[in-house]
Amino acid sequence: MSNRTKFNRNTLGLVIFLHLDLTMFKSTQGPLNEYLNVRRSDFPDDFLFGASTSAAQIEGSTKSGGKGPSAWDQFIREFPGCNMATQGGQIGISHVAQYFEPYSNTSLDEEASKRAIDFELGWFMEPLVRGDYPESMRRLVKDRLPVFTAEEKELVKGSFDFIAISYYSSRYAKDIPTTPNAAPVSYMVDSNVNVTVEKDGVLIGPNAGGSYTEKSNDNIPISQTLKDDIRIDFVQKHLYQTQTAIKNGVNVKGYFYYSLIDSFEWGEGYTVRYGLYHVDFKNLTRSPKESAKWYHDFIKGRAVAKAMSKDGGMGDDDVELAAEKDSAFRRAARWCGT
Repeated sequence: MSNRTKFNRNTLGLVIFLHLDLTMFKSTQGPLNEYLNVRRSDFPDDFLFGASTSAAQIEGSTKSGGKGPSAWDQFIREFPGCNMATQGGQIGISHVAQYFEPYSNTSLDEEASKRAIDFELGWFMEPLVRGDYPESMRRLVKDRLPVFTAEEKELVKGSFDFIAISYYSSRYAKDIPTTPNAAPVSYMVDSNVNVTVEKDGVLIGPNAGGSYTEKSNDNIPISQTLKDDIRIDFVQKHLYQTQTAIKNGVNVKGYFYYSLIDSFEWGEGYTVRYGLYHVDFKNLTRSPKESAKWYHDFIKGRAVAKAMSKDGGMGDDDVELAAEKDSAFRRAARWCGT
């Protein structure tokens, strides 16, 4: 056998990359406001905390577009011979995965929600853990889905040290009736699921424009922009649910907030801001928001409970995360045997 990591369903580690967008679902776990008591000491000593960025969104080419060398560029120049073997590093993979809530309580929509997860997360996780694609994909995609040889199954199964789950908002999943013998249209519709963020005209969670992800607005004074108590409140609740999941047996190894700084958010460009640090897109000045200071103190074990101000926007029922029950990383934990 090769030296690659062999999968052990009791030791698979999850690393969470949190993208603040629409809220996840309301939690039914724990007393109201208990999340305010979450502390660094509630997590294992070796638990990893951090903040992440996307190189493609904030860096670009080393020598063009006005960008200078990054820390990574410098590392490659100074240590060209470094690799995983010499550094004792690990191999992992980050998957984007939303949680899909059934649009209704019908069995068809419940199955649709499971299919949606299979087609988004299971598509990659099932081969890594079990050596084959999800059964629902096999049934619907049929011979358009590749078949692994016995050697390929053995090669891919367990070929990682950790799995990272990167997710934005939850979605509703509604079943689309199957048309027998219909010609395939696109892999985008193979799951036969209608995905939406609203039901009966009501969004699945608070609109991002007024919650954890600020809309860019140059007319708002910088002093006001840096006050983001609602982001602190959201992160506290997420950390509380994360440590609750750990207590219940999910092997979560790290938490990385996205994003460290305001950046270019793909289709939304510079119109939204996810960062712990505010970036003036005109002169690139970076200023720490209150959430950056709070998160720093939390990791150092100095953070104190910080409740939302009454005029901060939303109440507890709006933004409680369901990491223990409903969230994407709890769903991902099914591949860990938990």
